[in-house]
Amino acid sequence: MSWDDVEDEWTAEITSAHPTRSGAHDEYQTALKMVGNRHSKGELVNLVTWLLIRLHNSCRSGSGVSCRFCKRTDGVHPEMCLGRPG
Repeated sequence: MSWDDVEDEWTAEITSAHPTRSGAHDEYQTALKMVGNRHSKGELVNLVTWLLIRLHNSCRSGSGVSCRFCKRTDGVHPEMCLGRPG
């Protein structure tokens, strides 16, 4: 079993979100805290699920908050958007 990360359809966008590329230093600090507080893979999966649900609900609600992934505010997401419901 390899412990290396596996590249997937989100790898390039995740890599580009690093603060040295995106300037998102505050978000990175928050992410470090959120991930650091969870020690099991199951809790990390729960964290990502919660973030995706929260993102989807904010886009769907018509709150005017743009989707972080596709920038849409109307709740209509392109096929590959992480904010798109399953």
